[in-house]
Amino acid sequence: MSIRSKKILEWTILTVLGVIFVLLVSLFFYQKTYAGKIYYNVSVSGIDLSGKTKKQAQTLLESKFNAVTTKDVTFVAEDKEVTVPVADTGLTFDVSLAVNNAYSTGRSGQFFNHLWESAKTVISDQKIDVPAEIDEAKFKTLTDEKLPGLNVEAQNAQIKLESGVVSVVSEQAGQLIDTKDLANKIIDTSSEKNTENTLRVALNVTPVEATISSQNLNTVKAEAEKTISKTLTLTYEEKKFTPTKSEIGTFLSFDVNGSTFAISYSENAIKTYLSKISKNFEIQKKDRKINAADNSVIEEGVQGKYLDKNAATAKIKTEFTKTTPATIALTTYTEDPKELKVFPAEGIVPGRYEGKYIDIDLAQQKLCQIEGNNVLGCYTVSSGKPSTPTPVGTRYIMDKNPRAWSAPYGLYMPWWMGMGGGYGIHELPEWPGGYKEGEAHLGTPVSHGCVRLGVGPAQTMYNWADIGTPVYIHK
Repeated sequence: MSIRSKKILEWTILTVLGVIFVLLVSLFFYQKTYAGKIYYNVSVSGIDLSGKTKKQAQTLLESKFNAVTTKDVTFVAEDKEVTVPVADTGLTFDVSLAVNNAYSTGRSGQFFNHLWESAKTVISDQKIDVPAEIDEAKFKTLTDEKLPGLNVEAQNAQIKLESGVVSVVSEQAGQLIDTKDLANKIIDTSSEKNTENTLRVALNVTPVEATISSQNLNTVKAEAEKTISKTLTLTYEEKKFTPTKSEIGTFLSFDVNGSTFAISYSENAIKTYLSKISKNFEIQKKDRKINAADNSVIEEGVQGKYLDKNAATAKIKTEFTKTTPATIALTTYTEDPKELKVFPAEGIVPGRYEGKYIDIDLAQQKLCQIEGNNVLGCYTVSSGKPSTPTPVGTRYIMDKNPRAWSAPYGLYMPWWMGMGGGYGIHELPEWPGGYKEGEAHLGTPVSHGCVRLGVGPAQTMYNWADIGTPVYIHK
């Protein structure tokens, strides 16, 4: 090797060694400069943390990810939505772990590895994500309590009978949401790239078909139309009564058994109609009242005459199985008056009727349930105020509804038992906002004419009294 070549080689070696020395010195000062700080080019979820201490990095990241958990997230299933705070999904971010990972980037326990790893931060970006997790307890609350509202129950086709017209209400398909991959969707939607104030998560849904379709009801519809078109005449002596299509329609009820629909007949509805027409010929029994003090006659008795509703109902149901027009002769039965010895203040007198009846004493504001000569129970009531009094005399339970609505007064009347003429017996009224009349009103006539019972007694009487039960109202 020539002298010139040797010199070139020596200079080359010295130059390389010089460069290495400069790099090592530079790395040494680089490491010194970033001692206790995050190295250059290290970012977490888009935030540059170069030269930041762990505490500074923690503050920056918490500010960003706390803002994410204070947002709302809207879950969408077709045309239904539910919006909840992101925090209620159970989503959390491990900011501390991300900060530790950022600080560890470029640092290694071994000298040469440390040099190499720190050098990499100078020449290339080091990107780190904040780990996201879902709290299982909160997520279960979300899926069990808040998201089921996105499910839609399939609605079977229905027969609608209104004003004597039979129609079919079409079925409505339902939907069932799929939450199988929901946790991952929440994490993806809540990433730092989403800048919307309200996040949106689209859920997969499974269609749920109705059990009964409109086609299933064609036969039932035809049968119902045929039934309400039947000519039915009820006679009593010279009187004739012909129920309209609309009235016959109230007799029908539609029973569902699996995927089939069938027509049946409501005895209560038929008896309600019979109670209405029987007012034209029934005579209410009045007992002969004798003053118990001096045996003077307070009131002469009147024999009662009543429509045999059970027999009439059975005949009507039989005729509906036939296609030809029908005429049914109504039958009645009589009840002889009893002789009652009473004091001028009439009070509660058992034995006024055979079987069940209700005795309402307006003077005492008492209602008693009586069977024969046995008083089964008495309850304090609130009857009509002087300007809207409760009518006296004998009435009958004509219809029942566990929660009737009063349109004129805008309130509910639980355990309603109608006595005709808009009057009834019911529990203390309730308003749609949740307010309920207090028990303190019981014992004082304050109603619009109905007889109000307290909580408990009203349901007891509703369950005990049948359609047709006599109600004797007196002072």
